[in-house]
Amino acid sequence: MLRCLFFLGFFCSQLAFAQTIFPYLEIENDQDFDAIEVESAQTNIALQAVLGSVETEQKFINNSDKKISINYIIPIVANQNLYYLTIEKSDEKIKLESKALLDIRKQAQLSNKKVSVNQDSSQRMSIELTDLLPNQELTVRLKWTKIIPQIKNDYQFYFPIQIAKRTMNFTETKRFSYQSSAYKPKNNQLTINILGNNLNAIDFLNQKFQSKKIKENHQQYYTDSWFDEALDFRYNYVNDQINSDVLMYQEANCQYILGTIRPPKTIDVEKLKPREYIFLLDTSGSMKGFALEGIKKMMLSVIDELNDKEKFNIYYFNKNTNQLAVSAVFATEENKQKAKEMLTKIKGNGNMKLNQALKKVNQIPVDFRFNRLIVIASDGRIEPNQNIHLDIKSSLKNAQYFVLGIGQQVDRQTLNYIGYTTGLEPLIIENESEIEPKLNAFQDKILTPLLRNIEVKSTSVALNETFPKNFNGFLSNQTLNFITKNCKSAQKPKIEITGKDGDYNYSKEFNLSQSSNDFAEALKFYWVKNKINSLMMEEERCGDYCRKTGRYRKEIEKFGEEYNIATPYNVLIESRNQNQHQISFHYDYDSDGDGVNDLEDQCPNEKGPKEANGCPIDKLDPKQKKDAVNLLANENMKSLKFAFDSDEIRKDDEKILIEIIGLMKKYDQYNFLIEGHTDAAGSDDYNLELSKRRAESVKNYLIEKGISSNRLESIGVGTKNMKYAECKPIDVCVEWKNFENRRVIIKIIN
Repeated sequence: MLRCLFFLGFFCSQLAFAQTIFPYLEIENDQDFDAIEVESAQTNIALQAVLGSVETEQKFINNSDKKISINYIIPIVANQNLYYLTIEKSDEKIKLESKALLDIRKQAQLSNKKVSVNQDSSQRMSIELTDLLPNQELTVRLKWTKIIPQIKNDYQFYFPIQIAKRTMNFTETKRFSYQSSAYKPKNNQLTINILGNNLNAIDFLNQKFQSKKIKENHQQYYTDSWFDEALDFRYNYVNDQINSDVLMYQEANCQYILGTIRPPKTIDVEKLKPREYIFLLDTSGSMKGFALEGIKKMMLSVIDELNDKEKFNIYYFNKNTNQLAVSAVFATEENKQKAKEMLTKIKGNGNMKLNQALKKVNQIPVDFRFNRLIVIASDGRIEPNQNIHLDIKSSLKNAQYFVLGIGQQVDRQTLNYIGYTTGLEPLIIENESEIEPKLNAFQDKILTPLLRNIEVKSTSVALNETFPKNFNGFLSNQTLNFITKNCKSAQKPKIEITGKDGDYNYSKEFNLSQSSNDFAEALKFYWVKNKINSLMMEEERCGDYCRKTGRYRKEIEKFGEEYNIATPYNVLIESRNQNQHQISFHYDYDSDGDGVNDLEDQCPNEKGPKEANGCPIDKLDPKQKKDAVNLLANENMKSLKFAFDSDEIRKDDEKILIEIIGLMKKYDQYNFLIEGHTDAAGSDDYNLELSKRRAESVKNYLIEKGISSNRLESIGVGTKNMKYAECKPIDVCVEWKNFENRRVIIKIIN
């Protein structure tokens, strides 16, 4: 099964929990919260271009005269990798090590040890700790890499509030009501180092931190103040001219090299070659409806933007392969009108013949006076065979490819496969509601002036392990990043970055002499993830034979252990310096970045909620879809609770109901039952009436916001089905469990 990381799109977690929570010590009981003090918290952050590195040390002490039950919680975030963890107290030390999943299962069977997945949620990793004794200290050291998302030429860095201790109450309910004085460390130190040439001023940090320039290309920000808010800022390195930068880490005989090439603030279109657009349009039967109509509208809009010195052609493929003209035509008003008339007549029918269309395109003689751009628009429901790969690869030097995946059932595997070949991530549109903004973004992307013939050259550095594998050599309105590993011995290694397009010329040479230890793990991680992505794609292309023989799996397992990371075939194992009676592994590998790890994800290459086992809801069969919507509705409702003896919706919980309303509007084929519940305080009759009022309160809110009353029913069940049935009488439970019992749940009733 294909499990595509698809780098730069690998890092885009959709989980608010994971995005906003810092790793923390979990204290089992609320009443013990104040007894454990955060003695110190030190965090050092290093950023350069797309790479981030974070090191943090937290020290805790139990100031009480009793032992306190604790765990350590690490949120799993798709855009970062934990590569170092130690937890120390007295004679106990815990760390995580990467091992091959198959080997772990075999070892456990041979020694009759119990294998457990020590991860109670896709969103977090839980480390079970023994009790913290009176006056005992605990030290946690964490290091992780963080790949920084790009928004055009800006890098956006987000860092959550460093709340180092929370309670199980929070873990279960996401409710955290403590003031900062309760979790603020006695001693705090936060340092941010941003490196790279041409760094633009960052007002956000200048206002909140002290700063000093370490070197010309190294700005440091530092503070011992505590922040009650997350850090969220952008930085970039763009100036008036095209520029580039290189970051290198030397380890033994090998170098890891990150290159960045940045466009100028503006590109003078008059200095560039004119464009030649070739559209390959999937008009098969599966493309009927909004997908085909949306693509046709977008294509016409692009063609309208062209001037009469530029060219275009249209190929469409279904049971036959047809075209607007024998070769590309100039974008005159007459030819634009012909394109409009042809597209108006096209209807979706038949099977796909993308191979034939690609062959025709590749047979067109290249006119080097033009920049050729090939736009493939399809739902991807085609066979990703070797011919497609070779056809695209053979023309990469002569054309830039853009891939648009659109339809009600997009085959992400195939589109990612094509994207892997072109070196550019496809844009995916699966919902009709997304079509306008995403098509506008795609149109903007393919219309942006670009600089071609960007090349990385070297006579002393081996570049055969460079990623993206098929480096395109074009520079548009977003910075290009490439990563390479070089183990070729050279006394004075150098690389040169060049570019030429029309009247634009660029050349810069870099001497690879200075190693950056700040980004050692980040550079290694960035490279190995791209390498694993490439191996997984090769395994998919090879097919069942390679999967059965483990040809690529064995190499991936080796990389996992060497770089101490989770992979599709590796897990992270707890290593303790005490006798261990079970093997606990933490599987945090999430190929599609949807927050559901691959061990649980039934669709590891397609984003979907955990309520649908990681699959897109719209792709499920009717029964599965109904169950998933039901689960998703109640997952959203988990945090919607009521104050004691109240049926009033809390202001803070209205945002939860807004999400429910969106779900109900999207899946308007379902009717819903709203069921009210109470805790065990009061008589059965009173609780039954209170639960009815709570359900009615939610029902009325939904009706006020536009949900038809015909789709909603409400009932109350009192204490009949309490979430925590053991909380009867009420005083035997901690308050958060009683709070959880004062709830409303939703069920689909048709």
